[in-house]
Amino acid sequence: MGESMKINARYLALTVSTNHALPCKKLLFRKRGALVYELDFIPPAENDQSARTLYPDLLPFMGQELTLSVQAEGEEQPFAATLTDEVPASPHFGYLRPALHFAPRYGWMNDPNGLVFDGTRYHLFFQHNPAGTAWGNMHWGHAVSFDLLHWEEWGDALYPDENGTVYSGSGVVDYNNVSGLGKNGEPPLLFFYTAAGGNSLRSEGKGFKQYLAYSVDGGKTLIKKEEPILPELASGNRDPKVNYAPELGCFVMALYLQESDYALFTSQNLLDWRLFQRITLQDDGECPDFYPLICKEDGRRLWVLSGASEHYLVGELKKEGFSPVQPVMGGRYTRLAYAAQSYFGIGGREALTSLDIAPRAVKLAWINAGAQGTEFFGCMSTPMEVCLHLDSDGIYRLTQYPLPEIERSDIFSRVRLVLDGQSSPEGSLCGVPYRMDCDGRTLTVGGVTLPLTLTGEIRVLLIADRLGVEVWCDGGRIYAAVDARPSV
Repeated sequence: MGESMKINARYLALTVSTNHALPCKKLLFRKRGALVYELDFIPPAENDQSARTLYPDLLPFMGQELTLSVQAEGEEQPFAATLTDEVPASPHFGYLRPALHFAPRYGWMNDPNGLVFDGTRYHLFFQHNPAGTAWGNMHWGHAVSFDLLHWEEWGDALYPDENGTVYSGSGVVDYNNVSGLGKNGEPPLLFFYTAAGGNSLRSEGKGFKQYLAYSVDGGKTLIKKEEPILPELASGNRDPKVNYAPELGCFVMALYLQESDYALFTSQNLLDWRLFQRITLQDDGECPDFYPLICKEDGRRLWVLSGASEHYLVGELKKEGFSPVQPVMGGRYTRLAYAAQSYFGIGGREALTSLDIAPRAVKLAWINAGAQGTEFFGCMSTPMEVCLHLDSDGIYRLTQYPLPEIERSDIFSRVRLVLDGQSSPEGSLCGVPYRMDCDGRTLTVGGVTLPLTLTGEIRVLLIADRLGVEVWCDGGRIYAAVDARPSV
């Protein structure tokens, strides 16, 4: 056990190794002997050239007397902590930091969480490991933007506790304060997440349950409700996605259960939930998204249920349940982009509650890319608008393209290609080769080959940033993210 110290600065300057083959240890934080926080981390070896300094946010513990120690192989040793109020700009390999795509200043990131537009700001929460550049220690990081292009990182918003680490989830604006959690007439922001028990010392023996946190200060502070809103229904159930369904006159939650099974729940007050329906999304799992769209061709209002790999069902949502109108479809050709989620609140209250219009479906996905040795790993995709089309074969298909306001930006490299039946253009974008095959009607970018199924003139968009290339083709029916990460 170490000596007690007062947390008088916001950040812990923690030196870790980015060599993930080295053994992991636990950094334990105790208050009067009780364990209040823990972080798995990889201490650097002697003369470790991959050592980097990360900055876990200790804001919840400011002013408290804590004892820090390191546990390894059942033994504990004192830990000499260095605290700071200043987080420097990433000193290493800044030329690898994405210019367009959001990436955390430090640490690992994965799934987008709690995507909410509050009328002024776009909120992006995300799975975050503040103590390493590999998956672990799941927190919710937080960043905000006024345009989905320029981001300000606000720090970690949800921390692991005695119920478990903080897995993925979603957010809503409670416009009518049906939860009763609002203050001073302002609608609260509500966030739904999974407490993943069993992934930490503090939560040993506990399962996965769904919890609620809320904010009454515009997302600056998130307050956890003590009791779960849903118990564990299946081992590993997780990733609640909440939306409002005017067809049902209530809120609806999509929840991943296990394997390819999901469930829908309904609630009038965002606090009490009842099972509405179980449904299978073949060949997919995790991270459901559930949102309405109005088809461009026939004006039909339909709902889309998708999983982390972007297989999706299109169907009607009625009092009797969600009824798919066709088999499972897919439009994502690599796993580099994963766990896409749509924003809540775009279009405001009117778009949310009307059956005649639907909110714009604007999505972000996690791009599983990074350069080994940097202080961060992972970034978000280009923000994309999703639309529903009825094709000539009678099948509804999703299309997705960068938001027009994003695509007009001049801060990233892009190429537009046209396959006109007479030429097979090729080239390189940020070091990633591409080639269109006129005869075979394919597009190869890096090591990924995509089919071009539409007839007539085919237009393709490629957008490159410093860690990869995103590709849109077949009228947006096909999307792929292609790895271009270098070694450093």
